[in-house]
Amino acid sequence: MIRNQAGATLIELLAALSIASFIIWGILHINISVLRDFGQITSQTNVRQVADLAMDELVGKLRKQESVLTIVRNDQIVVNGRTLVRVIGEDLEIEGQSIRSFGESYAGTNFDYEGNLLKINLKVELNGSTYTLTNSIYYRQTK
Repeated sequence: MIRNQAGATLIELLAALSIASFIIWGILHINISVLRDFGQITSQTNVRQVADLAMDELVGKLRKQESVLTIVRNDQIVVNGRTLVRVIGEDLEIEGQSIRSFGESYAGTNFDYEGNLLKINLKVELNGSTYTLTNSIYYRQTK
């Protein structure tokens, strides 16, 4: 005599396991994508913050100068014969002090003087993210 037994057959268990696996895989895939995107956004935000801090310090020092700008080269700014800002390899120095504090690179940063405008192109690279920040300052120049 076969009685009506409660329970699931092997096929029903396999089907339920397949559906559950598919749902779990989907949830994990979404979580991994979100974490990867969060890491990229965090890295981009960090490099922008470092660039903003560097530009603020650089512009602040330039605006405090009471004398006129005397020499602008691609990699340095000289005021009254004293090097105020220069790029050395990956380092950016302001008044002889490196401003690198997070392992960032300033390679590619340059300065240009056009008319009465000092153009600063600050290129910062940190943890694989690159950010370029541009600023212009009105300045007088002596020859």
